Amino acid sequence: MKKSNLYFVFLLLWPFIFFFPLSSGYMAMGNDFDLIYYAYKKYIFEFWQDGQLPFWSPSEGAGFTLIYNPFAQFFYIPSWLLFVVADLKNSFSLYDYLIFTIFGISIYSLGQYLWLKNLKISNNKITFIVTLLVPAALILSNFLRFPNAIHTIAWLPFLLLGMNYSLDKSKLLKSFFLIFLSSFFIFTAGYPYFIFYIFVFSCMYFVFILFLFKIDLKKIFLVFLKNLIPVLASLTLAFPWLLGVLKTLSITQDRNLGDYKYASETGFTLIDILGSWIYPVTSNPEGRYYFGIIVTFLICKFLIDLNKKLLQQSVFKKKIIYFTIISFFLISFLSMSETKIFQYFWSNFNLIQNMRAWDRTNILMVPIISLLMVISITYFLEIINKSKLESNSIIYHKISSNFLIIFLLIFQIVLYLNESYSDHWYVWQEKRFIYAENSVPFPLNYIVKLSDGRINILSTFMLLIFINFTFTKLFYYKITNKTKFVLFSILVFVIFEQFLNSNIQWGLKEWKTTNTHQAHYANKTLDDNFNKPRIKTIVHGNNYFRDNAFTINNFLNWGNQKHNSIYWDYFDKEGNLIKQLDKQEIQNVETFFGLNAKNKKIFFSKNLDDENIIKFVTNSEKFEKKNAIHYKIKHFSNNKIIIDFYSDAEGYLSYIDNNDFFWHAYLNNRETGILELMNTYKAIFFKSGTNTIEFKYEPFRY
Repeated sequence: MKKSNLYFVFLLLWPFIFFFPLSSGYMAMGNDFDLIYYAYKKYIFEFWQDGQLPFWSPSEGAGFTLIYNPFAQFFYIPSWLLFVVADLKNSFSLYDYLIFTIFGISIYSLGQYLWLKNLKISNNKITFIVTLLVPAALILSNFLRFPNAIHTIAWLPFLLLGMNYSLDKSKLLKSFFLIFLSSFFIFTAGYPYFIFYIFVFSCMYFVFILFLFKIDLKKIFLVFLKNLIPVLASLTLAFPWLLGVLKTLSITQDRNLGDYKYASETGFTLIDILGSWIYPVTSNPEGRYYFGIIVTFLICKFLIDLNKKLLQQSVFKKKIIYFTIISFFLISFLSMSETKIFQYFWSNFNLIQNMRAWDRTNILMVPIISLLMVISITYFLEIINKSKLESNSIIYHKISSNFLIIFLLIFQIVLYLNESYSDHWYVWQEKRFIYAENSVPFPLNYIVKLSDGRINILSTFMLLIFINFTFTKLFYYKITNKTKFVLFSILVFVIFEQFLNSNIQWGLKEWKTTNTHQAHYANKTLDDNFNKPRIKTIVHGNNYFRDNAFTINNFLNWGNQKHNSIYWDYFDKEGNLIKQLDKQEIQNVETFFGLNAKNKKIFFSKNLDDENIIKFVTNSEKFEKKNAIHYKIKHFSNNKIIIDFYSDAEGYLSYIDNNDFFWHAYLNNRETGILELMNTYKAIFFKSGTNTIEFKYEPFRY
């Protein structure tokens, strides 16, 4: 096998090796992975395997779209390939989905290697080692809990590679398909924030490659078209889904606030940036991009020496250096959402006012720092491999390296002694490392104890020893494989420092939802759950497979905002009653939401004008009794409900399930307009006599 092919295979396998505690099943992934991202995938798979494609989810929050829920990642083609594999093995477990998520980092790694290789700024060995360091970036392992985020960023380097190819006439077809496919996967992977980040970065990168490769002014428009056409083609294909997502987000809780405080609540600060380079526990994990102290040293050493070496750099390399520096400051600006400059920027651009978690913009630091790493490692190896170097130059490199490392070490020690930790450390990370300390085998349990920042201090001390060895022993020995030794040492350093942090920071000993590998019998179970009362207990995502019941509650910052406002008028987030109501009023509330033994979801009324649900239920009961109303649910599934009913008088039928843009109603086989009870629940007007109403979710009718 060719060495290049071996590189490809190893790059695909390496993330599974680096994340072995997770990929082996020894540890589970926590936070949103289970109850949000996996739960939706599981819902789709179980019904698909049972012969139905579910576009609507009636089981959560009184009904919510599934196909246009970005968490569900419905249009992302690789996830359907995952379903095919899962179908062959007749199960789709949390472990399966974790493997699929880690594979997203494999995709990114392969793409980054090809992209860096195409830029030809160093040899393949350095490019290969730098790409092996990618899984160790704490911001990537942080996003393992968000599979959609991983699979969105996974295609960025292929997009950049396609843009590079657009400058080469002989690679026009490769360029088109790379840009088209990577753009389509980015659009449909289900993480809208990253779409915006990648758009900004890609625009900047396009200008950069024009500048880098000295494209003639007459050809710029042609190159622009070569990049624009495949993007527009992929956008056209993805547009129906993206439009549905935008429509859904317009009625979703806390997605249209335009509230700066909410948008910037997890902002990045100068301390967070310093932590991302020197001492990660003091940095917000949502945006920290720490690669390891040896990476920080190599980049800092290169930038310090650049002050006197810049004129000696080739024009090509100078342009790349300028691009990385400009990109660093631009990305840092976007992530530092608490600054006055960003506040001005945010208040004057409506497009970004519904976005939040700006510290996650730092995901773009991964390709930027990787690019800078290639240059920095190349420079360091040039120093090491020079057969003849003036004694003054040797002394300079040795002393400057020692001063730099000692400075980093002192900085870390000061932060450690001052107990400088991010708030997220106490809320999310510390408890995981304490638990891991008592769970992992010897000697890893002793290393876990050092995860409070001491592992970084120890790594810096070891780096000090390594650098002095390099500039004393290694430098003077006539060793033919100095490059391999240094590259291997860099990899070992990063693994030693980052391995446990990367695996444990969102890890759990076991999955929160158990037995996910077992068959579910989706259609029968859905029918059974529809025919029993709903529940209102607290949820942290889509709890359907854990609770085995329909719920009217929603998790924080999600669900239909109109339904939430009605529900929260009577209950808190835990499902506790918060209003002082008498016994009859409580019964009415429970009846309206289908919480009691009546299990009522269909109501008939004279009008839809009642000011609250208590009065509505009272008036509905009177209307139903007076007009000899009886009904039968003839058919129920995710996407459709058919009801046969009789009434002596005309009136309104209400189905306590949220309406949205893609529901349609057919009364006696003729389409009729859907009205809304309380501005959210589906309702129709009917005339007296026997009728049949069909509510049908048709997400492709625009």
